[in-house]
Amino acid sequence: MGLEPLATGSRIGPDAMLQVEELVQKRGRLNIYRALPVVGPEPRMEIELLEGPSDHVGLQRTSDILSEVHYPMLPSLQASWEDTDRRYVALEAGSGPTFDEALADGMPADDVISTVLQLAQALRRLHQAGWVLLGLSPAGIQMSQPVRITQLATALRVGESLPDALHVAGYSAPELVHRTQVTGKEDVYSLGAILYRGLSGVHIGEEGPDLSGLSDIVQTPGAPQLLASALAPAGERLDLEGFYRRLLALKRRLASKPIALRVASGTTIGLNPTRAANEDACGYLSWTTAHEGYAAYHAVLCAIDGMGGMEAGEVASTSALRAVLRTTTTYIGEQMAGHGDTTDTSADVAATGES
Repeated sequence: MGLEPLATGSRIGPDAMLQVEELVQKRGRLNIYRALPVVGPEPRMEIELLEGPSDHVGLQRTSDILSEVHYPMLPSLQASWEDTDRRYVALEAGSGPTFDEALADGMPADDVISTVLQLAQALRRLHQAGWVLLGLSPAGIQMSQPVRITQLATALRVGESLPDALHVAGYSAPELVHRTQVTGKEDVYSLGAILYRGLSGVHIGEEGPDLSGLSDIVQTPGAPQLLASALAPAGERLDLEGFYRRLLALKRRLASKPIALRVASGTTIGLNPTRAANEDACGYLSWTTAHEGYAAYHAVLCAIDGMGGMEAGEVASTSALRAVLRTTTTYIGEQMAGHGDTTDTSADVAATGES
């Protein structure tokens, strides 16, 4: 059962430093208020005041983390104290919609990747301090500049065992339903799940991600391979540093100016007044293989000589051209299928020029 909320205008904290302006939200056993410092320069800094029972572990974790880790993408701790049967944490209030709201409105792939990259940087800082967040989701992320992680209550020390099962639908690692020791890879799964939603527009279902079908759902080149590594079972999953480096490489590749082959073909009957048709044929195939850090461009150029004036020479050369290009197309398809687990490959088969 939740605590009875404080009345508007209540003075609270050491030396009655804060005045409660309004109750913003009740979340489980938490009361969340908007408050202002009683004294200070105008305009006074707005405070987010969290109130819970004195045994509220999440509030204690939030206070511990923010006392140890000072980082722009985490809230700034203003004060933390206990008063009889209640615990309080006062944070500098942020502004802006949540990441969940921004995703619901639609975000370009570049913006999604940039946001997840910022989150990975914040989690790296937490991991360096020995903390694993565990419960990261878009609802706990504020789209300010820079983005800010606002919900820290689920964090544990690296190597600590979960006291209870943890399940954040669509975002928490599957192994968290068991009382297991945390390693940090749980946060990689959450980042992958957020990236999955941002790039596909859908949540991961209760049955978990279909890793074999990622390329059908996520169309950003290079992203299915990264997601497959981030959403894999814990033993096969990337660590946070590996995820960060690969996501950064993906962002750089998508931002780079593309370079592509430009190919054309054509034939002519020439200047010989006795030649009514050209028996030669030419054509080409071009395709691209997209890897994590670069794109490779390929082409097969084909010219078939005619039959020297023999009957239906143009038919023979055209048939030969089509046979070569058809065989090459089949070979390309087989090679792409054979590397589908490591390479994001797309084909662009140009129209052939024949006469």
